[in-house]
Amino acid sequence: MNKESESGISLSVEKEQGNKQSTHEIRSKANDVEFNVREDLLKQQAWLRHNFQDACDVLERQSKQMNDLKKGLMAPVGTIFQDLFDIKKNQRAQEAKLNALDGQVAALRNEQLEFQNKISADLLCLSTQFADIVEFIRGGDAKKGEGGSSSRPPPVRVERRPLPTPQSPRDVAGSSSAVRIPTFPCTTGTLAERVEQARRHILESGFSITVEEAAERIRQADFQESDRLQRERERARREKRSSSSRRRRGF
Repeated sequence: MNKESESGISLSVEKEQGNKQSTHEIRSKANDVEFNVREDLLKQQAWLRHNFQDACDVLERQSKQMNDLKKGLMAPVGTIFQDLFDIKKNQRAQEAKLNALDGQVAALRNEQLEFQNKISADLLCLSTQFADIVEFIRGGDAKKGEGGSSSRPPPVRVERRPLPTPQSPRDVAGSSSAVRIPTFPCTTGTLAERVEQARRHILESGFSITVEEAAERIRQADFQESDRLQRERERARREKRSSSSRRRRGF
């Protein structure tokens, strides 16, 4: 009986020792697994941290490059926009100047027309005065020719008639009765001196002309010359305006 109890006790002790050894082995293996898992997790965490840091560095470099690129582009783009703004500003200023010049040209043109009308009126008045002077001179000469007669001769009537139109050589050759008044060269001096020069030139050419006719020819020549200069100035203004318009369209 004692042997059986001792054998049972020994079996239970052995069993308990086996259980303890098994438990110790299981715990040891669990600890090893836990250590390996923790080590793997730490390695993975370090790897993830390293990759995240690399990604942050790459993003920072790219952001810096983008900022540098923006700065590099903003300088020339800003300069281009400033140049365009200056060009538009200058263009508007030039258009304003051209409009002001057009107004001044129109005002000058009106003043010139008024001046030409005034000159024509003055020339007509001078021509009338010359006619009166010639009438007075002829009246004095007639009075002297009568030998001191007390009776005053009747005033000489000066008739203002248009000058004959110069004919072409073909018309002169075709008609022997055609009368051609020669032209006279440019005259200088006062109006009275110019009239006398023109009259003397025509008389030397073998034609008869009065002072009134010479004054009328002078007035017509001045008017034609003024009209020619006016047309030349108008043509020059049109050409200048056309060239300015072409330059603006080309720009």
